[in-house]
Amino acid sequence: MKAATDIVSLYQVLTPAKFLTLEEQEFYVDVYGLQIKRMRTILQLIEDEKHTIYVSGLSGSGKTTALNFLPDTDLHEKFEVKFLMGSDLFDLNDLDIIDVLLILCLNLVEGNKELEKVYLDYLNKVKEQIRGRYEEFTEREKTKSSTIGGGVEAKLGKNPLTHMLTSMGGGLSFLANYRFKRENRKIVREIFRPHVEELLKTTNEIITLYLGKVDKTGDKQLLLIFNELNHIKNLKVIEKLFIDNRIVLERINAKKIITIPITLTFMNGFNAEIEFLGLKINENPLDGQGIELSKEAKDNREILRDIVRKRIDGEVANLVDKEAIDEAIELSGGHIRQFISLLNQAALHNIVNSDGKGKVSYNDLKDGGAPIERQKLSRKLIEEKKIILLGQILEKNIATSQENKTFLECSLSNQVFVYKNSNFWYDVNPLIKGTVKLYAKQIKERGKNDSENA
Repeated sequence: MKAATDIVSLYQVLTPAKFLTLEEQEFYVDVYGLQIKRMRTILQLIEDEKHTIYVSGLSGSGKTTALNFLPDTDLHEKFEVKFLMGSDLFDLNDLDIIDVLLILCLNLVEGNKELEKVYLDYLNKVKEQIRGRYEEFTEREKTKSSTIGGGVEAKLGKNPLTHMLTSMGGGLSFLANYRFKRENRKIVREIFRPHVEELLKTTNEIITLYLGKVDKTGDKQLLLIFNELNHIKNLKVIEKLFIDNRIVLERINAKKIITIPITLTFMNGFNAEIEFLGLKINENPLDGQGIELSKEAKDNREILRDIVRKRIDGEVANLVDKEAIDEAIELSGGHIRQFISLLNQAALHNIVNSDGKGKVSYNDLKDGGAPIERQKLSRKLIEEKKIILLGQILEKNIATSQENKTFLECSLSNQVFVYKNSNFWYDVNPLIKGTVKLYAKQIKERGKNDSENA
């Protein structure tokens, strides 16, 4: 990525879905400085080698970029840091604790023949246990099985587990495309479900062996950073992985930072401490202190301006009008991806309508950026129950039904924005406030008329 020198390149560098890597240090803004410093300190001071830090925030709030830049020199001296990108490894809407353990092991052993052999020995051991059980079953059912072709091999050949066991015999390649093969995942989970404890034990053994290979001093611990698990949107998967199997995650013998879906911040079954990453650019309407912006809110607005400044070449620093940036901040609600998306679409509007000349203006933002981003959100406002819920949040800034599936859906789609001071509070995405207000009013009036007619 190169700093923008004109509006065309500005459109290109304002890519909403892109997170920054260490190679793009020059564009990095330390958005969550204090929170990142807090996490670094916890990792250094807490002695529990299995300590887990859960990180949450709205999807698109800059968590992946922040965690990419979290390991500093001091942490690298103490830890062997391993990044695991969820979307590269898993089907995020069909994910199980067994998948996590299997793929974690694969990542640790890959490329090291000695570690690969340890892992394969374990997998083959499980394979033989399963084969033995099926052969024993087949022996007892010989008469019945003979009517469909007979014999142990015929019986095994008709069972889908056997196909997986056969492929396991060929090495670790059966895990290479694991995230693309849902049917294979179902079979593998059936194989390993009774062996979760043993799989966890093997995972921890491989971690010890892995550290012995990569750290010649023998002093380092392993730090696993699980990015993008916050992108899971299937509520059943969220509950099963982070509530039902949280104890398994936390027993992995490494310090861990795990990004989790925003929904877990208000689910009763998840009681862990959460490091919340999100920018507050307005004051909490529940604290009774009025609308005067605090230093924190003002600083956060400046952070958003810095994100744009960093991506523009200094010689053409005025590619975007100040009024356009300020309006994008207001419409973003402090949400980084939405802020970048608004300016990205405003730049596109300028290119289409003005051939990329002049500056990205306030009108480019209002006529190009805001309508497109608003349409994306408004398409999901067709359900009356969503409008009623959002109308209540618009009025009261609280969620009265936090376990309600509708609330979870709205938060996952960024229709509800979640903020945190000492406590969590909520607001409707600024882009759809007007639409929600209008629809909620219509629903209220229709209910009133129905009541009167009854």
